[in-house]
Amino acid sequence: MWCGPKATFRLRCGGANHSPALLIIGRCFSEVVATPVDSASPYFKERNAMRWSILPLFAVCLLIAADDKDAAAKKEREKIVGTWKVITMERDGNKIDEDMATQFSVVFDAEGKWTLKIAGNDLMDGTSAIDPTKKPKEIDFKYSQDGDEKVLKGIYELDGEKFKVCYGSPGADKRPSGFEAKAGSGLTLTVYEKEKK
Repeated sequence: MWCGPKATFRLRCGGANHSPALLIIGRCFSEVVATPVDSASPYFKERNAMRWSILPLFAVCLLIAADDKDAAAKKEREKIVGTWKVITMERDGNKIDEDMATQFSVVFDAEGKWTLKIAGNDLMDGTSAIDPTKKPKEIDFKYSQDGDEKVLKGIYELDGEKFKVCYGSPGADKRPSGFEAKAGSGLTLTVYEKEKK
């Protein structure tokens, strides 16, 4: 980013979802202001250098945040690994018959790969990406259909042996904001229970 003589540049690091390390850096450099300076002034080069020196620091902030996100995801994955049986399922305001819903289960491995089963038989599979640092926590299910990659954007809640997931239709840009699947929403709400080993 170029900051001209009349530019005012403020960098703020911090926020509820940022890591402690990121917040420390953010407090140390919470506000850098480049006040208007004439390019002919002897202070221009010094101030301009200060502006550019912030960019590596900002990159460090992003790297630290990414590392913390990856560590949180890895820890969460350990809790998700296993077989989860469907307890209830609701789609677009319609509750799926319990006898039918409970025939479904999904198996997750440590890398986020999943396999959907019905009555113990493989139905489809794919990969998933999670971000437990978001509120609500986010999950994306990816799978291939007729050679095209499909993505289901969703949110999830993990509470011990219960796993609640709400997601939209394939290709939908908007992610659900809450755990409900009202009529006309195009959302699916599923509650799973972890099977005992």
